[in-house]
Amino acid sequence: MGMDVGSPVRFWRPRRPMCRMQRASERSMALKSGRTKKKNLDIRDVGSMLTQQDELARWLQHLRENALLYAAAAVFVVVCIAAGVLYRANQSAGEQLRLTAYGRAMQEEDAAARLAALERIPIGRDQWSAEVLYILGETAVRAGAYEKASQAFLRVCEEFGGSEFAPRAMEGLGFLAENGGDYNEALARYQEVAQKWPASFSARIQPFNIGRVQERLEDFQAAVEAYQSQIELFPGSHVARNAEGALERLRESHPELFPATESAPAAEVVSEENLEQDDAVEAPEEAAAALTEDASAVAPGAPDAAVPGTVAEPAEIPAESQKATAEAQSEEENVEKAEALEENASGDNPA
Repeated sequence: MGMDVGSPVRFWRPRRPMCRMQRASERSMALKSGRTKKKNLDIRDVGSMLTQQDELARWLQHLRENALLYAAAAVFVVVCIAAGVLYRANQSAGEQLRLTAYGRAMQEEDAAARLAALERIPIGRDQWSAEVLYILGETAVRAGAYEKASQAFLRVCEEFGGSEFAPRAMEGLGFLAENGGDYNEALARYQEVAQKWPASFSARIQPFNIGRVQERLEDFQAAVEAYQSQIELFPGSHVARNAEGALERLRESHPELFPATESAPAAEVVSEENLEQDDAVEAPEEAAAALTEDASAVAPGAPDAAVPGTVAEPAEIPAESQKATAEAQSEEENVEKAEALEENASGDNPA
């Protein structure tokens, strides 16, 4: 087997065998170094390990000493969670029962029977309770039980002041007071609706109620102002139309409440409208007169003459002019017929 001349020569050198003594010394040195590292690690971490053990021991000791306290706290947390779940389930079940009973009660046609069914519904704190109470009050009004109606409306205002039925319930209290003849109490209730719930629909129709009560209190000037405020606040509504009717009634019974300066512009407007209507009525009469003059200007012997810019209708031409025109036409036709007969006669008998 030949060797390449240009390649470097590498000689294999066998590993020198290690004596036992050298191996033992290396092993002992390795053991010593490992022990040293382990000892150094234990010395560095022993403080933290002892601290953790002490804290754990103290916590276990504290737990043993206050075992009853921690057990009571755990039981309390579990009981609170269970009570919350049960309350929520009970509330949902109560709402469902309330809705079911409410629907059945509203199916009663008789007001007294419906009132009795509504009174059996338990009232809670949910959103449906305010509606049930308010409908109970309205039904009591229809049934003539005004005391029950007042109590129901008052509960809605006190317990559900943020509900949409609260201003309507306050208006119901005002209606009951007005129906009972206590106009001052009714006025205070109506004004409270407008002041306490200004953004509600009930507040927009209270000026009419206020004006009606002030009219019964014979404060007619305040009633006029309230009616005018109602028209400005809710224009175009049926309440505004009722306010306009009340103002007309007060204008007839108390004209001194309406200054003449306010009615003067209306009179001027009416007069201008009447003038325009009179001009519109006179215009056709003037046009008919002009057509009559144009028709009479045409010569009786010239029926084909036209008047530029006019169209004469038979209904607008006088009867005398029509008769004269017809007679002229008949005379011309007779003359033409006579001339034609003379020509024919001369043709038949030549000289």
